[in-house]
Amino acid sequence: MRVAAGGYEHLAFIEVDRATQSAPTISRKLAGYRRYVRSGREQARWDLFPRVLLLAPSERRKNVLVDVASSQPEDSWPLFTVAVFDDAIKAIGGRGA
Repeated sequence: MRVAAGGYEHLAFIEVDRATQSAPTISRKLAGYRRYVRSGREQARWDLFPRVLLLAPSERRKNVLVDVASSQPEDSWPLFTVAVFDDAIKAIGGRGA
């Protein structure tokens, strides 16, 4: 997703979580994003790598996603943002959730 807000363009990959996948499955998916960062392909296109925004249906599920994202190597933590559906617009605009 590409959104212009506040004089900036915000780029993000959006993962809409429906609470149907296990934590290990999500962890493998996040590892795939880490491999993609290392490939450099996205950076060649945009000169940066978009954030990965994980949207959860509830606070409880958000906590699961935060745990999974924080189990990734520490240097990849800035790559991931987790928010509930209701906070998606704020999170996309880079104002946190």
